[in-house]
Amino acid sequence: MLDSPLSARLEASSRILVAGAGGGFDVYAGLPLALALREQGKEVHLANLSFSRLDAIVLVDGGTDILMRGDESGLGTPVEDMASLAAVHGLDLPEKIVACLGFGIDAYHGVNHAQVLENLAALERDGAYLGAFSLSRATKPGSLYLDAVAHAQAEMPGYPSIVNGSIAAAVRGEFGDVRFTERTRGSELFINPLMAIYFAVDLDGLAQRSLYLDRIEDTVLARQIAAVIEVYREEVTPRLPRAFPH
Repeated sequence: MLDSPLSARLEASSRILVAGAGGGFDVYAGLPLALALREQGKEVHLANLSFSRLDAIVLVDGGTDILMRGDESGLGTPVEDMASLAAVHGLDLPEKIVACLGFGIDAYHGVNHAQVLENLAALERDGAYLGAFSLSRATKPGSLYLDAVAHAQAEMPGYPSIVNGSIAAAVRGEFGDVRFTERTRGSELFINPLMAIYFAVDLDGLAQRSLYLDRIEDTVLARQIAAVIEVYREEVTPRLPRAFPH
């Protein structure tokens, strides 16, 4: 992270909010970022669906469905992510960034990850892609992230985070159908090193590529956002999903 375009974007920011995009355990995906930034001497705050007056915001998604623009074959679970994206997009801040950790996890919710890569390529063409870097257990942020995920799983044994459990398994070097909770019983997981890679993009650039974000500006409740997305999906012809060619 220390030698990436993301780091360069945050270099001049002294107070940074790392916020989970979808609530729940999403903020855990931001812990390695927050810890690395604190090691640089920055004042970092963590939040889920809560925003304050700051100089920079890093909106973190566990998974990559926040990168969906709306016409993909599947959108994952977009309601909370889009609410967060729209809220931060409307703020006047010098730096607004989206970071995603957990590539491949949203396949369970219908996301086609060839289309994720297609969207990242489009963001690169727009100048909004800020690069990718791997989370390693050999680093202090990576090690403390694993400790935090293990602590959360111990505190909530009946409802551990599948997203962060999958990311943690990937960071530990596990592969394939790794079983770390009964919640995934009946599903075949594909834990792999790509799940431990952060993808970072400019938040405003991502928001501007969304095909329906403007429609949720006047919504108040989550169910209203869900209804807007449902209506939009009835109007659009989704892009055909693609399989990885290799």
